[in-house]
Amino acid sequence: MFNPVEFFYFIFNPSKHLEQRIAPPFAYLLEELAREAIVTETIHPHQLGRAYYRSTWWNAYCQEDIILPEGESVRVVGISNITLVVEPKTTARSQAG
Repeated sequence: MFNPVEFFYFIFNPSKHLEQRIAPPFAYLLEELAREAIVTETIHPHQLGRAYYRSTWWNAYCQEDIILPEGESVRVVGISNITLVVEPKTTARSQAG
């Protein structure tokens, strides 16, 4: 039976609704995917680059002494003003030299 209250609750608060219905391992995977961005302009150590995150382009910055090349998948660890703070997802990293 159609429940209008549940329908509107889902429309205005989908994440809460989905968390209750998805098994914990899948909920963790969804959360992890939500923090993933793709580098669209190479990020050099301590310099701004660009990344695509949640359907928009952002300035992005990495605090580690590594180069994140265009096309690399990165993890978003924070947002400072209008800049993403990212780190590599993989252990193989390009060292700045």
